[in-house]
Amino acid sequence: MNYKTWWLFLITLAVFSCSKPEVKNERFVTINAAKPNLKEPVASQQLFKSVQIVSLETNDKLLMAAANQVKFFEDQYFVLDRQIQKLFVFDLQGNFKYQIGTEGDGPGEYREIVDFDIDEISKKLYMFCPEQLAIQVYTTSGEHIERIKLDFYSSRFSLLGNDKLAFYTNYNPSDVSGYNNVLITDMKGKVLKKYFSYPKSIQSSVGFSGLFAGNGDSGFYAHAFSDTLHLLNIETGEIDQSIKFDFDGKEWPHGFNFNKLGSIDISWLNTSFFYNDHFLFQGIMHERRNRHLIYNRKNGHAFNENDVSEDLLFKMINAPKTVLPDGTYVSSLSSLGIGVLKKVYSEEWEQFVVNYPELVPPLLALEQEQNPVLILFKLNSDL
Repeated sequence: MNYKTWWLFLITLAVFSCSKPEVKNERFVTINAAKPNLKEPVASQQLFKSVQIVSLETNDKLLMAAANQVKFFEDQYFVLDRQIQKLFVFDLQGNFKYQIGTEGDGPGEYREIVDFDIDEISKKLYMFCPEQLAIQVYTTSGEHIERIKLDFYSSRFSLLGNDKLAFYTNYNPSDVSGYNNVLITDMKGKVLKKYFSYPKSIQSSVGFSGLFAGNGDSGFYAHAFSDTLHLLNIETGEIDQSIKFDFDGKEWPHGFNFNKLGSIDISWLNTSFFYNDHFLFQGIMHERRNRHLIYNRKNGHAFNENDVSEDLLFKMINAPKTVLPDGTYVSSLSSLGIGVLKKVYSEEWEQFVVNYPELVPPLLALEQEQNPVLILFKLNSDL
């Protein structure tokens, strides 16, 4: 089978007017998550300059459930499927190249990959394996280098790029971490700093809300069921900025009492998140459905589903997994995802077929037990 790359270049339409979020000052920002941020909704053609779909190769020995994490390095996509616990490498056209590591308990083998990152300078791949309390280190070509033993449990990690690692412990205390949700360590896992303490009364972790994602000397943090992101200065421990998402009165009201989940219809920030210097992408749970927002960090414009009309392209493109050197963002979509979108938003799917016929064939192929697709897109710089 030939796996084609489908391109669609979208023409930017007339300049549109945006209402900036309420900005008290640069340190405190409020974004509408439940109500529109714009005076008038815009079409997705105004938001996206280009959209490209890359179909990942499918064969009898290569069947994936999802592309949960994606990194791009030396013209290759490194793709983690957490459900089948494998990390694959594909070329630019989506052709399979090789697999990183082997699941097991032997030397150089891993258990439970939940995250990974690539140090582009050393060309090392860091595979985070909480079940082993370890980070397995490989070359980007797949040779095992070492196993870094950790003295604490964590559910998420970030390669900060300054000889430091960051870990989100997800309310799992230990003698090393104490009751702190964010740990900063050296490259061998030695804890250097601890941030964001939580009450000792908490008895359980939360897998679908709460996060820390860092890069360099800073990172964004949100505690479970929060409506606010905090930008942490890792060196000073100060909060440089707080971004509040206004859920129109449906914010989580129970603080750290997670046992109240399901008692009321509430909204919160989920773990779908990505940011760089220009844009911030945040997934939310609102009205019992996962949704997402885009926030332009340079001009303060913000978009949620209420701000975009006509078709479901905006709903289809979730928070990206990574960004390419040319500014192209990379998201993903699985067979389950396209099925849900078509069912829930049937009328918008019909309009999508009319607006973007070039994108339809690879999306329909997803329903035929095909591997996930990567959605590559560029945003309008005036967004």
